[in-house]
Amino acid sequence: MKKLLIPFKISLLTILFCVCLTNAGQRGLGTSAATGLVMQQIILKGKVLSAVNNEPLEGATIRTEITSIKTDQNGNFTVITKKDKGTFTVTYLGYQTKEIQYDISSSQYYAVKLDPQQNTLDETVVIAYGQTTKRFNTGSVGRVTAAEISRQPVANPIAALQGRIPGVEITQQSGRTGANFNVLIRGRSSIANGNEPLYLIDGVPWLSAGISKAGSVGSQSPFNSINPSDIESIEVLKDADATAIFGSRGANGVILITTKKGKRGKTEVGLNAYTGISRVGHTMPLMNTQEYIEIRSQAFVNDNIAPTSVNAPDLALYDQQRYTNWKKILIGNTAHLSDLQLNLSGGSDKTQFRISGAYRTEENVYPGDEADKRASAQLNLDHRSENEKFRISFTSSFSDYKNNILPTDLTEGTYTAPNLLPYEDNGSLSWSENGSAVYNNPLAATLRSYRTKTQNLVSNLNANYSITKHIAIRLNAGYTTIATDEANVYPLSSFIPNNSRISGESTFANSDFNSWIVEPQLTYNRSFGNHKLEMLLGSSWQEEKSSGRIIFAGNYSSEELLFSTTGASTLNVTEEYGLYRYQAIFGRINYQYKERYLFNLTGRRDGSSRFGPGRQFANFGAIGAAWIFTNENIIKNNLAFLSFGKFRAGYGLTGNDKIGDYQFLDTYGNVRYPYAGIGGLAPQRLYNPDYEWESNRKLEMALELGLLKDRILFLGAWFRNRSSNQLLQYTLPSQTGFRGITQNLPAEVENKGWEFEISTINLQKPAFKWNSSFNITRATNRLLDFPGLDKSSYANQYAIGESLNIVKLYPYLGVDPETGLWSVDLNNGRSVIRDLTPKFYGGLNNSFQFKGLQLDVFLQFVKKDGYSFIHSLPALMGTTNFNQPKALTNYWAPSNIDSEIQKPSTGGQAATARSNYLLSNGVITDASFIRLKNVSLSYRLPDRWLSSMDIKQLRIYFQGQNLLTFTGYEGNDPEVTSMRTLPPLRTLTFGIQGTF
Repeated sequence: MKKLLIPFKISLLTILFCVCLTNAGQRGLGTSAATGLVMQQIILKGKVLSAVNNEPLEGATIRTEITSIKTDQNGNFTVITKKDKGTFTVTYLGYQTKEIQYDISSSQYYAVKLDPQQNTLDETVVIAYGQTTKRFNTGSVGRVTAAEISRQPVANPIAALQGRIPGVEITQQSGRTGANFNVLIRGRSSIANGNEPLYLIDGVPWLSAGISKAGSVGSQSPFNSINPSDIESIEVLKDADATAIFGSRGANGVILITTKKGKRGKTEVGLNAYTGISRVGHTMPLMNTQEYIEIRSQAFVNDNIAPTSVNAPDLALYDQQRYTNWKKILIGNTAHLSDLQLNLSGGSDKTQFRISGAYRTEENVYPGDEADKRASAQLNLDHRSENEKFRISFTSSFSDYKNNILPTDLTEGTYTAPNLLPYEDNGSLSWSENGSAVYNNPLAATLRSYRTKTQNLVSNLNANYSITKHIAIRLNAGYTTIATDEANVYPLSSFIPNNSRISGESTFANSDFNSWIVEPQLTYNRSFGNHKLEMLLGSSWQEEKSSGRIIFAGNYSSEELLFSTTGASTLNVTEEYGLYRYQAIFGRINYQYKERYLFNLTGRRDGSSRFGPGRQFANFGAIGAAWIFTNENIIKNNLAFLSFGKFRAGYGLTGNDKIGDYQFLDTYGNVRYPYAGIGGLAPQRLYNPDYEWESNRKLEMALELGLLKDRILFLGAWFRNRSSNQLLQYTLPSQTGFRGITQNLPAEVENKGWEFEISTINLQKPAFKWNSSFNITRATNRLLDFPGLDKSSYANQYAIGESLNIVKLYPYLGVDPETGLWSVDLNNGRSVIRDLTPKFYGGLNNSFQFKGLQLDVFLQFVKKDGYSFIHSLPALMGTTNFNQPKALTNYWAPSNIDSEIQKPSTGGQAATARSNYLLSNGVITDASFIRLKNVSLSYRLPDRWLSSMDIKQLRIYFQGQNLLTFTGYEGNDPEVTSMRTLPPLRTLTFGIQGTF
């Protein structure tokens, strides 16, 4: 702790020195020390207000030809000039700059009203511990606004980011309601540990992964409990200049979620309600009964085996005319959704508030009426004192999330034989037909029950006190708690009948996650002449506690008790506990000169409990610089078409501690199998206190341009991130009793690429507007170095000079013309390398507005390779009770020797050939796509229609998500390439929104 206080004292002395220096400089203003002459000083006074609500604007800059000052808490200013008449300039973040003509013969007092900035360059952008604008930002920050989020009928705010921000690769894991998303910001940097970004909601850390423990529903996203309608903006921080102040937590980028706040003025009521449906979009057609029987019969002919009731019950015993559409039964239903949102906001000059509540219910396409339900509420209070020196903001969000959708993905069951009997005449599940062997009925999963309840609370307190005009102290504090209660119940009727099982079984789990953070800060802001200086010094204390319990219960005396542990004669209990503590000290110095030259210096010292003694602390930092060259006179005078131009660059170091808790300690756990009914402890991990932080060095250069009075805005950025000192599980010999040990290896991973973004105002007429935006990212990932890779357990997974996302495969030779089976070259080993990293990705948005009618169309595109549909099919073509896609009917035969599909077979050599084929480059194909991701059509009713009803604004709208996909990929979906995973759903909604 003493070590942490040293940089604190140094930074504090630096701030005090700057205060004294600038005060001294101001005392000398107006007097020439060299000549002793006193310059003429004319004093102008006034006040700066917002043109929107007449609210005073504190911190607005007033600039004359000899000096510049900031307005006080009430918007008042007193500025010095040396001319009787002339102009002074007023600027404020997020507002249009205004030049004021003055003449002291008529007045020396001026009330200035600033209009909000329409130019996106001057929109407020949230950054680490503060705000800026795109114009004056030295780092790389992407942004999605509340308006963009509101046009998408999504329950998860992460879904609203897909394709909209360059450098951010987001992949949906499944079409299941509430499924998680994989998020990578500028690629995969860590070989074996966390690559997830840091999520902050109003400055409070948030989970990146769910805490569910019962069933496969653990892939549920924790963002399901966040209401997107409460979000004001989402900022994505990418480079070192933007993220280094977060230290190790920002190694993989940072996503800042800012919630909505109240506004000064008359109390308003907002209402938004919509309803809609979702269905599975595209799936591959499957064989009908006749095609299936032909394939099965041909498999026996090819194998020279006679089908019997034993080896071919589907041919000998099942009804040959029956057709069961398993796809329609299992995933062909219509899922209904509805969302109701209500908010109340308003306030006085000193106090503003916003209260919101929402309820959402969303079904899935599985059989039954199970649904995903979320009730949420949010409260925001903002207050400032009469003297404007003290400000406080409090935000608290609570949600109650319930889900009883089956945790099992039923998509795999759609490949069941189409002539298999689903139900008996009495309505019970069919397990056998006409004396056939017991088969696995996919509808058995629908007899199982799952229920989970998650409650979460996120609270944030932000207080600010101005000690002087230029020095303020701040406090950011937050608390998060998440509690999950689950039950996964398997009744006896859901299992294949056998004589050994006497009852169903259940799994119960509960999880608790608690986190708090406290961040005191000291800020210094000063403008003098052409200089602007902002300094920040702060510290951070954070603690996370997690605990959980999993109970397996079986051998019940009565199945009426399956939803409790009572009556179970077999109980197996597993408990988990984790504690993570983090502390840091950080600082930032931001300097501007003539609004042309921008410099930003950040530093941080982190301490993490995930490292052993002597290894817990590390230093990180970054430097960023920018040059707004269009503020140079030579550019202004000669390149009039260039309205804005900025070159920026940044370099810095961040770290990574996402390795899990207690990795450096000897840890013990319960033995798996008790001896003589007595439990015991067994070692689980070896002691290693010497490993250190992963380090990530980030470099970026970017060019930003505005053309034709900023009607065209362009961004081009090049980045290179190198992550070294990788933390890996080093494999140990089995005789040690441990699989491996965590340690640092001198492996180095590089991510580099280009990002481009362009937005245009194509047409700007009073009645018609047309705006467009486009972004594209082209990036590569490479393993630069890994000493001893060829002798390690990672040799079959990675290769020097290749991506971390490669797959090593056998060379595919095609279908053997003599045997009709897939042929693979096994002699050369897995010598073919295919990279599954997207080659490029991005999005295109067009927004059209004609009077009250607005249409927004967004396209997402990805260029990549992926696994073919054959790779994830559940069984060999020709196997009992497994149907196949129609595309496989074009298989090899003596009359069709050019086919790339091997002939049907019941097993044997064909099964071996298939296994080898699935490990060859034959299963890699082009999985590129262009998706009509979102369409939003709305109509705002004219104000003249609403004024008599005391309605401020009312609009009706239609929204669609995942409407069309253009691709050459043959499988169900090119994003979710697995044929056994539910593809993204197509959603259509209709709603109404109003303000009263």
